[in-house]
Amino acid sequence: MKQLFVILFLCCLVACASDPEEQLGEPAADLERGSDCILQSTVRDYEVLDNSNLVVTTTGRKKYHIRLSRPAFALGSTWGIGFNTRLSQICPGTADIILAGSFEPETVPIAGIRSLSEDDYDNLLIRFGEKVPEQTKTPPDGDIDGAEVEELD
Repeated sequence: MKQLFVILFLCCLVACASDPEEQLGEPAADLERGSDCILQSTVRDYEVLDNSNLVVTTTGRKKYHIRLSRPAFALGSTWGIGFNTRLSQICPGTADIILAGSFEPETVPIAGIRSLSEDDYDNLLIRFGEKVPEQTKTPPDGDIDGAEVEELD
């Protein structure tokens, strides 16, 4: 009986330790790179990308991509967010996002934070459908030297 309990307990630990992002088939590269932290007092604005992703802007217009550990369906409709952290920094694994605007605020753990360059920010907006990618112009049709067609008899 004792052995069965130990095996059951170990199975539960293994299930809890597995990465939910890998189970969903999403790339884990963002989470590997997502170990940046944000000083809480510098947060100025945020932009919701979907139920699990948002971009936070800090002073100096520095942008950070925040990935939540689970979808927060109220994220797009809330009137404000806050951060719950033990320190003055918002770091993955130690901070939560608090969604205000409902009867009881929802708390969602932060899974990853990564700093964004301007190109990273544009690519992220394109990836989430918030921006249309720029299309390269094709050269106009015309005569090209050396592209004549020779007729054979």
